[in-house]
This record gives sequence, C-alpha cells and structure tokens, in this order.
Amino acid sequence: MDQGPHYDRTVTLARDREWGALSEDMTLGILPLNEPTAFQGWVMRVDGDKPFEALVVAKAIVGEKPVESCTMAFAGIDAAQFERALISTRKATASGQQNGELRVRKFFTVERDGGFKEAVTLDLPRYPNGADEVVASVVAEEQIEN
Repeated sequence: MDQGPHYDRTVTLARDREWGALSEDMTLGILPLNEPTAFQGWVMRVDGDKPFEALVVAKAIVGEKPVESCTMAFAGIDAAQFERALISTRKATASGQQNGELRVRKFFTVERDGGFKEAVTLDLPRYPNGADEVVASVVAEEQIEN
C-alpha cells in the first residue's frame, strides 16, 4: 500500500512469496471497488505478531478511467496509531467521514510526486482499544509502468 496500488506487481510478489489465497467471499467483502474487472486476495502473517492480515488488489473501470486498488485488513493493531501514521507519513488530507454505530469510515487524499492523487479510505472501530480491526484501502488511476 505504501507505494500505491499496483495490481500486476502485487500479484507477481504474492506468487513469488507463495502467499495463501484469501477466500473469494472475504476478498469481495473488503474490496472497495464495485464491479471489478480483476481481483485477488491473500492471507498474510508476519512472524505471528498479528492475528490476521490480508491483502486484496483489484482493477476496475470507474467512469471511463481504469483504476487499481490495494486493500489491507488487519486485526490486533492500534487503530488510532495507524491513522496518525497515515496522516504524518503520507501527508494525508482528510476529505470526509461516515459514522456508523460501531465503525467509522474516514476518507483521505494523498498526493504523490508529480501531482498523482490517491483516494485512501480507513474503516476503523468507533471506540478503538489498541487491539483493533482496521481496513485500509487506496484507489488510484492505473499507472502504466515502462
């Protein structure tokens, strides 16, 4: 996610590292794009320090523009710290919020070098306790790599 959504690069990395496939229903459940043209998801564990980590990438057409998304789902992390890190390290600018009874969805814009913009969404618990479930997504216009 740190480098933005790169579908093909992520699929290759997952294959090379032999990440386990995430079930299709779970993948679709955290996918931020409607009607994806391609999607894949994997379960990831990092030295057992988190009970659950998943990564989902997708492609879609929004309007007439091809876009890519990258979504990470975590359990057992500090949601407030995650949000602070996003804002400080990525210089994310808040662009909206939806409040639910148990969850809050926060929207941000991140501008990369060259004016390239990404839409970032955080799905956070309304009352974080330091061992939270967080879903973070970034969506951007597809970048053609040479």
